Amino acid sequence: FPLVIFDSELENTLVISPQNTFMSGHQVTWKPQNYTVPVWGSGIIGKVDMIPKGYSMETLVVAGQNVTGTMEKWGKLLRIRYKKEDHYRLADFTINYLGYYTDNGACYYYYTGEYDNYEDALVAVKENAVKNGIPYQYLQLDSWWYYKGVGGGVKNWAPMPDVFPHGLQYLSNKTHWPIVAHNRYFSPDTVYAKQNGGRFNFIIDTGHIALPNDPDFWRYLLSTARDEWNLRVYEQDWLLTEFGGLKELEMDLNLGKTWLDEMGEAAKELGLTIQYCMAWTRHVLQSVMIPVVTQTRVSGDYHPGNTQWKIGYSTILVHALGLAAFKDDFHTLSNEPNCRFNPEPYPALETFVAALSGGPVGPSDTAKSFNKTLILATCMADGLLLKPSQPAMSLDSTFLYHAFGKGGPNGEVVASYSEVSGYTWYYILAVDNKDKYDLKPTELPPSKSVKPKSSFPESVALQYNLDGTIKPGFVSIKDNSGKIPLDTCDRDNFEYWVIAPVFPGTGGALLGELDKIVSVADKRILTIIVLGDEYVMKLRGAPGETVNMSTFDMNSGRVKTAVCTIGSDGTGTFAFSDASNISC
Repeated sequence: FPLVIFDSELENTLVISPQNTFMSGHQVTWKPQNYTVPVWGSGIIGKVDMIPKGYSMETLVVAGQNVTGTMEKWGKLLRIRYKKEDHYRLADFTINYLGYYTDNGACYYYYTGEYDNYEDALVAVKENAVKNGIPYQYLQLDSWWYYKGVGGGVKNWAPMPDVFPHGLQYLSNKTHWPIVAHNRYFSPDTVYAKQNGGRFNFIIDTGHIALPNDPDFWRYLLSTARDEWNLRVYEQDWLLTEFGGLKELEMDLNLGKTWLDEMGEAAKELGLTIQYCMAWTRHVLQSVMIPVVTQTRVSGDYHPGNTQWKIGYSTILVHALGLAAFKDDFHTLSNEPNCRFNPEPYPALETFVAALSGGPVGPSDTAKSFNKTLILATCMADGLLLKPSQPAMSLDSTFLYHAFGKGGPNGEVVASYSEVSGYTWYYILAVDNKDKYDLKPTELPPSKSVKPKSSFPESVALQYNLDGTIKPGFVSIKDNSGKIPLDTCDRDNFEYWVIAPVFPGTGGALLGELDKIVSVADKRILTIIVLGDEYVMKLRGAPGETVNMSTFDMNSGRVKTAVCTIGSDGTGTFAFSDASNISC
């Protein structure tokens, strides 16, 4: 769940899900014998062994037109019901700043290349990042750093001395990086369980999993990590393995909810946030009751060359529920010496998808090999991510093509937008498009200021390179009857379009930073005001940072760029009265 039903014209859509029994509810569709259509059913997991008298299960049914809009309405109703606040997500440091990752698929995943241990490797990452102007602001530690027990679960969530000879606190102090720390399921011989001489209540299955059943455990585990080595985000991975591998979670009506609630409450008390990983939709739905769950991975494990960058559909779900979508780590170079996993055939695609996701951005190159241009295209000089106002999600028309074979593009096409002071910039990424397709503005998602189905402002659509140049063939859009011609493409030569509004009276459009993936981000351009005959933008950045701001002249088809320098107070200005008369 949820179940989404839509017709061939996207005039009628239904979203159906549990409204309260996320961890014990169940939906199923099947086609009984002699039936011509499938049957849908909803209830409690069949293995639950006791339901108390008076217990109620609620089902939420939401009607709308298109898929993304109805999903957003559905998610908003759940967020309102459970008072899911945006504050924790918006303030999450790891969603806002560039980080370095060691997750599955990373160059340093259970491997340290030319270095003797992880301590040396990660200190080298920090030193080389500083030397080369790569503004990593935090570090993710995956499962290679702690003690494993029976069945590969966690025996002791503490750093092993052969991994960090001087301890994890030493690494934290040396790098000054806050830490995102991975955890998996606990092993039956975990040192924390009373059954093994520990202090805390655990449920230990006859299989290979132990489950904490004690709120004091989470306070102890997370406070120790926060106080000793600067834990900032707790990453709970292997969620589907835990739920599917411990019979008590499927038999007890409330145990799943209690488990996640206790984890979340401890993190909230300690000022931490949580990332879910390898989650089922039931876990993601449960997060609407847990305010400090701010992000979830929306893909499978990254490995160079695989297709886990296809996150347009799953992002619709998590965005509706108020979570940031994490694409997972990625390489920015095709081949890297001393890297466990090579080659990555599509480093540019991986970087673009990460930047457009609206979630964490975590390169995982070696200490000495990386594509600086791609990395810096995602952020400011201080590492603050340049994100769209809404993450990239699959277009509704792609649902039509995949379901009915018509009405949309035959490929992976996602769109996002940035919105500043009532102006909207759209970003369209098309990959593996097998047929040419004329994309209409009416297929784009609505922003607060633009409702494409009813009207669309005069704009220009074009493709650009990260060196500040534009590709041949811009499109002038007068209204929502315009068309953006998507060509056939694969993963190596994907298409990336920006649609920029023409500012009245200027004869041109603001393109923004053509060396960034999101050329106009609301974190960079804070406001746009009209002073006399000039449009004046207030810029934000790192003190001393240079910002290349570009406009497009609709008459000549040329780009003009001004180099602005951010002042010591972290702000600057850019202004233009027409597309050729620009200044900082």
